[in-house]
Amino acid sequence: EDRGSSESDTLKFVQELEDAKDENWDERLVKTLEKKSGAWSLAIGVENAMYLIRDPKGYRPLSYGLTEEGVLVTASETVALEKMGINNYLEVMPGQVLKVYANQDNELIIEELVSPNDGEKKHCSFENIYFKKDKS
Repeated sequence: EDRGSSESDTLKFVQELEDAKDENWDERLVKTLEKKSGAWSLAIGVENAMYLIRDPKGYRPLSYGLTEEGVLVTASETVALEKMGINNYLEVMPGQVLKVYANQDNELIIEELVSPNDGEKKHCSFENIYFKKDKS
């Protein structure tokens, strides 16, 4: 089967997830991420869940919060959340994998699949520019 000629990191990651033989998406994501190194912050929608994932060193930021209507919003810069009126946001911690879904009573559940990494934390070199801005 032709998977295209793109060398995109995103495409390669999606193909690895597709090829994973694990029974459910939780296992597919966690096991695929265990093989990875580098920098990422991911929001992946699969079936009836949203996965929020941050690289183990914390190079890439990722935060999330709820609108007044109860809609989950995620962004790499907190100023985006604040512009939407979300002031009570949380940060996905380095190495953390969260699964967000609604239960049978339509209540929002945030389940931690992988705990945050307690190791050395780093930032993307561009973060220094973002952090110098008052609104980031």
